[in-house]
Parts: sequence; structure tokens; C-alpha cells
Amino acid sequence: MIMQHKLSSTALLTALICAGAPLQAHAQLAAGCPKAGTVTKGTSSLFGPGSTTWTGTDPNDPAVGLGTTVNSNALITGKLRRQIYGWYDLTTWKWLEGEDQAKAGLRDLLSGKKDAVTISYTLSMQGQSWVSSTTDNWKRTGKTTLTIEGRAVEVITLQNDAVGTANNRYASHFDV
Repeated sequence: MIMQHKLSSTALLTALICAGAPLQAHAQLAAGCPKAGTVTKGTSSLFGPGSTTWTGTDPNDPAVGLGTTVNSNALITGKLRRQIYGWYDLTTWKWLEGEDQAKAGLRDLLSGKKDAVTISYTLSMQGQSWVSSTTDNWKRTGKTTLTIEGRAVEVITLQNDAVGTANNRYASHFDV
């Protein structure tokens, strides 16, 4: 099964948003976790509409954002979650392999150090014995300007293709 997603502007990885005034042509986009008070909204094909209110960055790991999500998924709604740059979930999933690769890969991609990265990881759901492996291929696809709360904000656009490997038939395509 391949799931195709085009995320709305409010569901963009908040790590991609450069706070402040529009960037000069030569400036580097900021990469980091969502700032405290940031609210992201989007619609999941699995859980319908939802939002995450970010409370800041994990004091022990600048690659990990902290936020509370509200949607129809009882496993996560209303609970404080830890996510790598607002994307990879460290709360619902137990990372067996690839957490450091995910942090370094997204950091390099978001900062512009690399235009494409491949991240391979193995997970199990917290409290479950099921194990799944996935390979994500990320690439930068350009820049665009969004209007957020009345101000122009320059963001980068990304593409993510995920393919399940061991014990996983999942495949997806995201334009972010």
C-alpha cells in the first residue's frame, strides 16, 4: 500500500520555518525544533484533523521537540510527545536502530548541508513485540514563501519517500 500525502502549509515541518523577517537571497534557512507556543495543524489520512502545541526543545537534546498532540489517535492524543525535528516520533515508537542517523540526516537536510539523505531505522511500538524496519529517502525540492499570521515566511520544501523493509509493507510519499 502506498500512501500519498501533500501536507497543508500549516502541517509543514515546523523545523523548516524560519522565524522573523523574510530571508535575504544568500541567507541560510534556520533548522531546529518548533519554538514553545507554536501550534501546527494538519490532517492525517489515518487520524483525521489534528494539532500539536509545542512546548519547546528537550533540554538534553536540541534535535528533539516536545509537544502535545490532539487528534483521534488514543495512543497519542493529549500526551506530551518527543519528536525528532517535529517529524519522527520517539514516544509512541521504541527506536531499536537509526535514531542517531535520523537526527543527523534531518539536521543536515534542514540546514542545507545536504540536498538529500537516506535514513534507515527499526522500530517497535512501545509495549509491543512487533518490529518494523523502514528506509526514508529525503530530498530538498526548493523554497517557497508562506503567509503565516500576516507575515511572509520563507520555507524550504521537501520530498520524503518511505519504503518498508523487514516485516513492513508500508510505503508512502510526502511532499512537505
